[in-house]
Amino acid sequence: MSVYIYTELGTEKMCSSCGEFYPFDEEFFNKNGIRNGRQQWTAKCKACFAELYRGAVI
Repeated sequence: MSVYIYTELGTEKMCSSCGEFYPFDEEFFNKNGIRNGRQQWTAKCKACFAELYRGAVI
């Protein structure tokens, strides 16, 4: 389950891997398809996702 916080700058989502909060947008998280008419997002931030699955850091 994803953890979100709401700040004056907007919604932020916690990365399930590193535990850091990042703005909830395409700059920090990858889209993961559509389920039940809603956009799904990866639980890991792009940097952790790349390190885990591609062996590289963005």
